[in-house]
Amino acid sequence: MAHPGMTRCTPDTFDLDLTGAFAVILRAYGMTFEGTVDEVEARAFQILWKPAEGRPYSQVKPRLATAIALARRDGPIDLSAVAA
Repeated sequence: MAHPGMTRCTPDTFDLDLTGAFAVILRAYGMTFEGTVDEVEARAFQILWKPAEGRPYSQVKPRLATAIALARRDGPIDLSAVAA
């Protein structure tokens, strides 16, 4: 938790860049989008943040939903084609 007197020092684009990176990770892992919203979010959470890291779901949920939408829009990444 940030100190009450502190302000956010990161530029607005930081969130978009990080969210975009999360979307690329989901695409590279072959994220599937079948199931309920909760099931899809749970799969994405497992890919991006392992439970052992202790990151609270409520902290990442808004960014997670945006990353899922970007990954769904852009489709999977075929890593074998990238390596060739």
